[in-house]
Amino acid sequence: MNKNNKSKGNLYLRYIIPVVIVLVVGLFFLFRSGTERKIEKEVTKSIEALKGELKEGIPKEQVKRIEKSKLIGEENSLLWYETRIHGFDTMLYFVFNQRNQLYLIKYAFMRKHINQNWYIYDFKKIDTILRKKYGNPDVHKEIWRRDLYKNNKDNWGMGVAVGDLVYFTQWKGEISIRHSLSGDNFEINHSLIYSNTKLEKEREEFKERKKLEKEF
Repeated sequence: MNKNNKSKGNLYLRYIIPVVIVLVVGLFFLFRSGTERKIEKEVTKSIEALKGELKEGIPKEQVKRIEKSKLIGEENSLLWYETRIHGFDTMLYFVFNQRNQLYLIKYAFMRKHINQNWYIYDFKKIDTILRKKYGNPDVHKEIWRRDLYKNNKDNWGMGVAVGDLVYFTQWKGEISIRHSLSGDNFEINHSLIYSNTKLEKEREEFKERKKLEKEF
């Protein structure tokens, strides 16, 4: 190989191939991002429809027809799906009462962080979205069960992880909305619950009666 051909080959290896690789990778992530946004939009649309159906207490079979996410599991009173909402990987639960009526929808946010303060950031991000959509909440609490980390804001995430600090927001009404961040034994739980207030109360009363029947 002469020097000119060798020089062209080196130029190809040094510049052209990396550019091609960058373009391919960029197109891949652009396509993936567009696909995820499309899926997230469809999932959000289906959830919005189901929140309306909470008022009617629709049966499990109807939820399965409406919901477009990936079904992970099913039990007598429960369906759970894997989905993505507002950029968060999420487990989505649909809970039914003894009459097979949907009375509760729960998002369990699955994002993990090394820095525990980022869980608080996630909570505030979702809370901001909810406030824009539903207005100011009826209840908003930052509950300190112990004051060990209270005076050091850099450790508030640790306070959540050990159960010292709980964030809770609620919108009351025919459909109750409860948004919470809590923890125990260094496990942090971030969840959002929509429930039919009347059906949830009936369900709790039913469970209490069953409990009393077993005791007596």
